[in-house]
Amino acid sequence: MGISTFLFRLFNSRRTLQRSIERLIFPRAKCENDFLKIAVVQMEYTRLNSVKSFTAFLNRFLSRMQDFCPDIIVFPGFIDTTLFGLFPLFISRRSFARKLRQYSTLTSKICESVMAEISRKWSCSVVFGTSKGLLLYHEGQPTNGTVKTQKYSLAVVPKHAFFNSKRLAKLVDQGVRVIASAGVGTFNYNEQTEKKYCWVHSQMVGFYGLWSVMTGKINGGTLMGKSYVTAPIPVTNSLDGYIVKSDSNIGDVVLLAELDLQRLEEFLSTYRGSRNHKVV
Repeated sequence: MGISTFLFRLFNSRRTLQRSIERLIFPRAKCENDFLKIAVVQMEYTRLNSVKSFTAFLNRFLSRMQDFCPDIIVFPGFIDTTLFGLFPLFISRRSFARKLRQYSTLTSKICESVMAEISRKWSCSVVFGTSKGLLLYHEGQPTNGTVKTQKYSLAVVPKHAFFNSKRLAKLVDQGVRVIASAGVGTFNYNEQTEKKYCWVHSQMVGFYGLWSVMTGKINGGTLMGKSYVTAPIPVTNSLDGYIVKSDSNIGDVVLLAELDLQRLEEFLSTYRGSRNHKVV
């Protein structure tokens, strides 16, 4: 066992983890609503030096949605790397990539335990990304990347999948109406370039798209990006293809939105009808 693993386990035992998880915020009430409620987080990268600090950090975001009672919560990608502050300074001076290789299995496990408890306490679906990939938990249980309930059907895909219209169309044909992804920003963020991913395919295929992004100073640079919720233009009140989006390309943001699934169904019915219509 390496010294980093030993120290990590010494100061972050199962008991410590459980005590920290118990501090997570509960929703005030499980609200009934005709619309699908979602919360999408934009997070500024912060190195944390304990699991207790990690849950306290997450509570800052959960407190902003406590009265909203979301059915789906989306956190950014690589969220477990905020736990790199757990390791001693003489170890943490090594390169970010090396730390990622050394510690990601341990930090990802802790992150999954916390997110599983959030999804259980909040009785909802939680999407997030760790250094091991994108994950989806529903009411405390891991899934294979999709969730179907009486209220909604959700799929989680990596960002690059937003270039594959056929794959996205197949999901929609299978009944999926909400497609979520999570990741990190870019050092040279361009909003028009970003539209080539979730936004444009949300218009082409017809789904609600949820994107959560990690921003901030990481590994000597500043990652920038905007979290958002997309939909086909006729479904959005502003007619710009966004239900809601962040006003800032860096910093902590919580986006709350109510998605009208019936309105989307009506759009899809019209859109598919016109697409299949042939002029003779």
